[in-house]
Amino acid sequence: MPGSGKDQIKEKRTEKRSQMKKLLVTGYMRSGTTLLANFLNYQKECLVYRDFLRPIFITSRHLGITSFLSTLTDQQKNVLLSELKAESGILGSKMMDGLEKDFSNLKELYDRALYAVKGNNDIEIVGSKVTMVGDWLLKTVEETDVYVIYIYRDARDVLLSAKNRFAKYNLMKVMIDLQRDLEVALNIKSERLILIKYEDLVLDTDSVAKQLSDFLGVNIVKDISTAKDREMDWVDNSAFHDLDRVFDPKACYRWKKDQKSKEVKSCEILMAGFIDRLGYNCMGMEAFSVWDKLCAYRDYYVQKFKNAAK
Repeated sequence: MPGSGKDQIKEKRTEKRSQMKKLLVTGYMRSGTTLLANFLNYQKECLVYRDFLRPIFITSRHLGITSFLSTLTDQQKNVLLSELKAESGILGSKMMDGLEKDFSNLKELYDRALYAVKGNNDIEIVGSKVTMVGDWLLKTVEETDVYVIYIYRDARDVLLSAKNRFAKYNLMKVMIDLQRDLEVALNIKSERLILIKYEDLVLDTDSVAKQLSDFLGVNIVKDISTAKDREMDWVDNSAFHDLDRVFDPKACYRWKKDQKSKEVKSCEILMAGFIDRLGYNCMGMEAFSVWDKLCAYRDYYVQKFKNAAK
């Protein structure tokens, strides 16, 4: 016998939910994660909020949670819900207010939070951007059904951007954290993870739009004059404040104009393997003096010691 009207409505809702593809946009800070998230958020079939649902990855780490599938304590549930609702409130939204403690693990909470973001929108791709998720990147791929886009950028430009963005900038700390983040991403093999090169996104948007279309299963339009930061028009968040459009070539390879900076020298000396592995060209070790190399290695290992001592 056919089900009741309520049952049929419930079935339709379940079917729509099953068709929704969950997405995480991530990468190291200053690597183009916001550009990518807001570019996707502009698309008709995508709803991707930047710097949102961070408690799933950050607060969980502070709470000692090590898996999406671990059973959570009452205290862990309370803290996670509080953080999610506070984050939503800061953005002037009440979308997380309906969340209750009817979940047993982090995966279930993550799912509920993404459905809360979706709301009543008839949308196919729903997700958020969270930078530097660390080991949670592998866990996201292995323990959830979330699709992941990891964007990376020339490390020399990452360092220069961070220097111009953060008051408490520490070159060696940023470099060590960047290496760790890249290492995790590069070692994951999964059909639900795609790596995107920032410079390709900016300089060869056609090709990247096709990659993203194939990966997400929706049409990604590349011809845009503005991206969308939640509901607002958005062009850029460059630390140099000099971009005129969303995909502005000026944002790429800035380091070539600053080759004598400590950032570029240290990066070439200490991250040559990563630079080459990611498809960028190095100036070569012969471009630097013995003193440059000694100073770079000294500062690097001093910072490694400080990190280990914490």
